[in-house]
Amino acid sequence: MTDLERKIRKKTVVRNTIIALWLVATIIGGVCVRQRWRVMHRHRNYVASHAMAKNHRLSERDLAEPRIGGSAIRLYLPPRDKLTSKYLLHAVAKGDAVRVKDVADHPVVAAITCNGCERPVFVPVSNGDADAINAGSVVDYVGDKQPALNKRVAAVAVVDKKPYAVVMMNDAEKAGAGDGAKIALRSAWSDPMQELTWTEVKEIDVPARPAGIWTMALPYVPPGTKLKIESHGTWKYDANTPCGPDGDITRPNTGALYDKAPIGALIGKLGGSSAGLSDTTNVFAAGSFAIYDTGQNAGPLFFTINVPPAKFPPPSTDNIKVTISEAK
Repeated sequence: MTDLERKIRKKTVVRNTIIALWLVATIIGGVCVRQRWRVMHRHRNYVASHAMAKNHRLSERDLAEPRIGGSAIRLYLPPRDKLTSKYLLHAVAKGDAVRVKDVADHPVVAAITCNGCERPVFVPVSNGDADAINAGSVVDYVGDKQPALNKRVAAVAVVDKKPYAVVMMNDAEKAGAGDGAKIALRSAWSDPMQELTWTEVKEIDVPARPAGIWTMALPYVPPGTKLKIESHGTWKYDANTPCGPDGDITRPNTGALYDKAPIGALIGKLGGSSAGLSDTTNVFAAGSFAIYDTGQNAGPLFFTINVPPAKFPPPSTDNIKVTISEAK
């Protein structure tokens, strides 16, 4: 074989190798792109941030982006205005897809004409309850006479920017409440069998030795919020004595920040500052489990260990893990 033939053969091998590699890369790239498109196509819908009933009127906070696909998934999601302020045609569970075909411009409530039957009645919603009432809410129909109690809302319709609850009532209940009757949200605590739907808001590690006096968990909690607080773990309330979030009931709590909770217990505070010692009006014992209703109060939410202010334990890695959920 001459030198010229060897050179030609070498060039041919190199060229064929490059072509083969290019073909392989093209095939692999095409497969990856197709697979990614399939994933994006399959998950191109928003998901429910919490469980919602049929005829629920969707808001921004009801919709969450799918966790798969990263920020690129936003290119495949429908515009939010095709979903918000619309009504669900069926109930959805937390994490279920919320598709454009699952909503309608108006609530779906069947008309009933028989005498004595419960029929859909459009009732004005009390101003203070406008943001809290939606499909599935348990309400009272209250006027100047006998109220109709424990009624379930079938839908909320907004007419001329004013909310109306669609409630199933019979003629006697409607007439019995008297003139000017309105729907008011029934207290969750007035019905011991009513179950609340909880949505996790935040998980935080509360150190036994805070930077100040209190560790901030949430920067602001509005009035009328119901919080569920669950915690676990072990910390030391002095140099050598461990306990859990419920504290140590065998030792006195003399001089502790909150005299109504055991020494070493997890305590919370609504309002004030991280360094506050005197802003203790809304201090409460959190322990390993608590339900806290803010009522008319609002502000940042703090947690700390219940010890005398001058006797915080020495620096360590001890902490209590706290999970905060909100009632929907």
